[in-house]
Amino acid sequence: MIVPDAADRKALVIIDAQPKTFLSEKAHEVLERILAYIKTASHYYDAYAVIDYYAPKDSMFFRQYGYSLTYEEAGESDHRIFNALSNYPDRICKFTKRTRSAFKDILTGNLQSFLQEHQIDELHFAGFDINACVLTTAYEALDLGYY
Repeated sequence: MIVPDAADRKALVIIDAQPKTFLSEKAHEVLERILAYIKTASHYYDAYAVIDYYAPKDSMFFRQYGYSLTYEEAGESDHRIFNALSNYPDRICKFTKRTRSAFKDILTGNLQSFLQEHQIDELHFAGFDINACVLTTAYEALDLGYY
């Protein structure tokens, strides 16, 4: 497997891999590919950020689109992600967000601080772009200076 390599310290950012939000069988197939990648490349990364989203009534999703999803309805990221990363407990951080970008409105910590703590300079993304969350986070990462 070829993994991109532009910098010294890399993190895998897994966004919105919450099976309760999957509406099609294809989503489950994508999750299986993400899990296979994690199992193959997990030794390659210096940190892992696993990010869940939900859309309560005070979120921008509700204000802009009238869309809401409770944390219970959204559920957590697939437990197999954490099982696949169980050899690296000191490198994993789980976050919960209510916005598109994983760098904003993190309710359970600060992604930027976590990445700085692990001296990360390159990010790789996996996940589901349900509300443009992967793309928005990637653009913000570029603006913040990450490869």
